[in-house]
Amino acid sequence: MVEKLGAAGARCWRNGSCTFVPAVPADAPLDATGAGDTFAGAFLTGFLRGYPPEQCLKYGNTAARLVLDLPGTGFAPGAFSGFTADFVRNPQGQ
Repeated sequence: MVEKLGAAGARCWRNGSCTFVPAVPADAPLDATGAGDTFAGAFLTGFLRGYPPEQCLKYGNTAARLVLDLPGTGFAPGAFSGFTADFVRNPQGQ
């Protein structure tokens, strides 16, 4: 089970233990539209690749942070380029 905590971060319960990861700080988010869906997509991608819960939460938080600076559901061109490269480079989230 995963609980999104907004600006506080997120936590995941798995196999009887709870993992918490704080959110990536945002000074003045412009629009939170789509942040939760973006978090879920990144978290689930890591989960399906077998990453540990802490890494899944980090990817979810990082991805969600990328959409906070633009209105609506968009994100800056190239915003995920380094993020995606890291996701591919670290298949076990290490």
